[in-house]
Amino acid sequence: MKAPINKQGAEFFLNQNSREPVEEPDEMPPLWKILHLVGADWTYGTKGWAAENYCMCLADDENWKHIVKTKTKAVENLKCKVWLNTE
Repeated sequence: MKAPINKQGAEFFLNQNSREPVEEPDEMPPLWKILHLVGADWTYGTKGWAAENYCMCLADDENWKHIVKTKTKAVENLKCKVWLNTE
C-alpha cells in the first residue's frame, strides 16, 4: 500500500491535519486502507497539504482566504477533481 504524493490527475487531493504525521501517525493508515480498499485514486500534495486553517476560528478573514487559495491552487496544479479535507 502506498501513500502517493503529488500524483498528477488523481481523483482526490487529500488533506489531513498537520499534527498527525508527528503526534498521531497511527491515525493516518486507517484512512489509507479505506481509500485502498475502495480503489480510490488519491494523492497528498507537498503544497497546501495541511487540513487545518485556524484563521477561521480567529476571524482573520484575510489570512483564511490566503490559506484557502494556497490549498486550492495546489489541487488545481495537480489537476485533481476533488479536494478531500478531513479536518
